[in-house]
Amino acid sequence: MKNLVIIFAFLSTFSLAGWAQQEAFSTEKADEILQKNIQKHGMVGIVAGVYKDGKVVWQNGAGYRDREAKIAANAQMLNRTASISKPMTAIAILQLFEQKKLGLDDPVQKYLPYFPKKKKGTITIRHLLHHISGIGAYQKRKNAFNTKNYPTLEEAIGVFKNRKLLNKPGEAYHYTTYGYVVLGAIVEKASGMTYRDYMKKNIWDKAGMTHTDVEVFGQSYNNKAKLYRKTRKGEIVEDKNTDLSIKVPGGGVQSTVGDLLKFGQAILEHKLIKPATFQMMITPSGIKKRGNPYAMGWFVYGRKDQPSGLCIGHSGSQSGTSTQLLIYLDKKTVVATLCNTAGVWPQVVGLTVDLAMTTF
Repeated sequence: MKNLVIIFAFLSTFSLAGWAQQEAFSTEKADEILQKNIQKHGMVGIVAGVYKDGKVVWQNGAGYRDREAKIAANAQMLNRTASISKPMTAIAILQLFEQKKLGLDDPVQKYLPYFPKKKKGTITIRHLLHHISGIGAYQKRKNAFNTKNYPTLEEAIGVFKNRKLLNKPGEAYHYTTYGYVVLGAIVEKASGMTYRDYMKKNIWDKAGMTHTDVEVFGQSYNNKAKLYRKTRKGEIVEDKNTDLSIKVPGGGVQSTVGDLLKFGQAILEHKLIKPATFQMMITPSGIKKRGNPYAMGWFVYGRKDQPSGLCIGHSGSQSGTSTQLLIYLDKKTVVATLCNTAGVWPQVVGLTVDLAMTTF
């Protein structure tokens, strides 16, 4: 992942020179970007959208939601969001912080007594939000491409809870989906609700995200994207349907592009957390890392003195999925992309940046 973050940083920097010269937003140009990427990079289906000036100015799809059945990808396509689940979970934690139901510097064990204490130090909620807890990423390929069902988050945490930490908590950045699984379990304990019920009531419904939900393995959904991947040889094949119950709060949510734009709008309008909490959320931890800084659930891109202004966002990649969400805070603009093809993550990042360029 860190290499792809660097790729995004390069794309952002490379694009800045042209932003000041862009004309008014062109739907034709946006459509052209989608078609170009489908043809050039072997993406099966892709849907993207732009929110600007208080409204959705463009949404469209290219390619296929289901290649074999020749069903086109369109704005209704339901797709895995992958790691875009993480900022949603971060906001849930910060809502509970505002309600004084938890403290950011509380130890994990205050809410999850079954989580072992670690020799290298105490893990806090703040550490988990910033990916500086010392908890590692997937240890085995089978964990990333899981087919086993974990009925509860506690059972999912059992996969990794006894592993040694990579470093002392608060000492170094290590991106980890597992850390966000722990945060999801804390949401449940602090709120007294299941993760899904809490998210639906306090985030998705508040933002008007009527098509967003936890993906349940084996369940049938209307307009659900079929999963594909691009192999190292450049072939496009059907991807393995994995069970996301091992990582729901960090990568198990499905949505539509329209709903992701609503999520971005709710963030811009401070519908989900207070402005002061929002500023804390987008402040990086200060721990050095390669690529863009990471705050609480968000990567931070750009600066206020650049043509694009300050931007927060998150990308995602898992079986049958490559995604990107960008929120340009100073420009009040949201750009979202969902692709049903794994193995094209850098290209999805690039095309989302290209779409953003058309708005400024």
